[in-house]
Amino acid sequence: MKHIKKLKKKLNSTHELSDHIQHKETKTHNAVQTALSNFDALPSCGFVRISVVMALFGISASTVWRLVAANTIKTYKHTPRTTSFNVGELRALLATKAVK
Repeated sequence: MKHIKKLKKKLNSTHELSDHIQHKETKTHNAVQTALSNFDALPSCGFVRISVVMALFGISASTVWRLVAANTIKTYKHTPRTTSFNVGELRALLATKAVK
């Protein structure tokens, strides 16, 4: 009986964790879609996060970081754990089609 109670407790916490992750992924997806649909309206001095850059260029996070390492894309640190990308610079990069 104790095993069944432990298993039920574990399943409930796993289910809750799964729901939390799914909610967070949906929230991130919605934020990226909003940023992409409003990208032309964003000021050139604005900043976006890596998920928007990935969607904008159709590349993976690893490719974004490779482009950063190659000095093709510049990053800005707002806090030690927050990296963003300048909208104006991304627009210029899109215009030159320098990302391949």
